[in-house]
Amino acid sequence: MEQVNLPAGESSALIVWSLMITIGLLSFVIRYFPIALLSRLELPGLLKRALIYVPPAVMLAIIAPALFFPGGAPNIVFDMPRLAAAALAALVAWWTRSVLWTVIAGMCTLWGLQALLP
Repeated sequence: MEQVNLPAGESSALIVWSLMITIGLLSFVIRYFPIALLSRLELPGLLKRALIYVPPAVMLAIIAPALFFPGGAPNIVFDMPRLAAAALAALVAWWTRSVLWTVIAGMCTLWGLQALLP
């Protein structure tokens, strides 16, 4: 096998892209196969009802740290722009049931208040 000599910048870029593609494919395979296997099974009613609460729980786990610990420190800080944006986003989510409008309303509110308030 013949070795190809690439300049240092091209070689490192090739390694980075190769790793990103490989990790992306592995991540897809790891997530896809359990879903594909479970889709063929009939889940019990209790488990189906319990799985309804997974998306809100995951969303809360993602949002709560950013909302209540904005600096990353483990203390609750009253951050007016974040709390107002979260409250408005919750209202929009309840009213429209649309993820897209919820994200748009929340982010526009956050950015607007951060621009207006010191």
